[in-house]
Amino acid sequence: MLIVHFLIIYACFIIDMNIYIIKQRYCHYIKILFFFMCSLFFSQYKLVKYFREHNDNLEKNHSILNLDYKHCLPSGSIGANKYINGKFSEDKCKKALLFASKIKADYNSDDAYSKADCFYLYYWLYKEFKSNGISQHTQSFYTKLFNIVSSNNGNNICNYYKNKPISENVFKDVSNLYEMYNNLYYINNPNVPSVKSKCDCINECSAKYEINLKKCESNNNSTFCTVLEDIKNEYNNIQNLTDICNNVECKKLPCRKNDSIQLYIPRNSKSKTSIISTIIILIIPALLFIIYKVKCDFLPYNSCIRREIKRIINKCRRLKEQCNISENSEIYNNIYWNSNYNVLYSSHSIND
Repeated sequence: MLIVHFLIIYACFIIDMNIYIIKQRYCHYIKILFFFMCSLFFSQYKLVKYFREHNDNLEKNHSILNLDYKHCLPSGSIGANKYINGKFSEDKCKKALLFASKIKADYNSDDAYSKADCFYLYYWLYKEFKSNGISQHTQSFYTKLFNIVSSNNGNNICNYYKNKPISENVFKDVSNLYEMYNNLYYINNPNVPSVKSKCDCINECSAKYEINLKKCESNNNSTFCTVLEDIKNEYNNIQNLTDICNNVECKKLPCRKNDSIQLYIPRNSKSKTSIISTIIILIIPALLFIIYKVKCDFLPYNSCIRREIKRIINKCRRLKEQCNISENSEIYNNIYWNSNYNVLYSSHSIND
């Protein structure tokens, strides 16, 4: 009986150990999968530098033959959606459908440019939907676009973004990076028209960099910080920054108070400033002398100005008298010492 009881306890122990090992392995695999997914997504930050080019392609509203836009009509499968109806214009719907069709035509899952296409379309939709309070429907709409343009339901196109929604924090980070890249583009291409001045682009870029740099103080190994470092290097390599803008707030990134640029002052204004300063320095003593010497009809005898000037002059006179007394005393002491020396010398001479 004891043997049976012992065998039961041993069997339970073995089962518990196996369950524990299975749980540990399961948790380990989950951690590996989690970190893999995180690294896969956060590497997408590197794709933001391509966003401007993809935005140009999306905004080019060229039609494609055999592409059916009826889905964007108010009665279509997209336009009639109760969550989207009235909050996403027919024109923007057509742009999204057209861009999805272009992605499908050139898609290569191993190509960074294709990945950037997928990422930008999702970002653009999220931004548009967010402004209308329907960002929670971005993922389903994104999937529907590829189902429309692809004969096999688009199962193999941009899969990652169909299954992994962008969080609000990541969206903000991507927006900041995109805006900095946009500013750098306008700075490096002065002939490209922009709604902002070049000075605004420079100062906005440096200001956004400084704000986002704080996120990297505790974790500077993230992909976001790596991209931020690339932006810093591109900014610091801009030639003749002060020729582009004469009130740049930050010449080099990272910007510190002692690194800020002193504003350029033309030589003419510098020479004018020095001339004015010299004239003022010469006028003040002369003016004080005139005020003191003139029989002041406009100044009462006991006025504050007159009393103050007399006080200063009297103080100078007292100092001069003290200097004279000290000097006379020193002369007297020297004479006295010399006379004693002469007497002693004379006495020695007589004894000899």
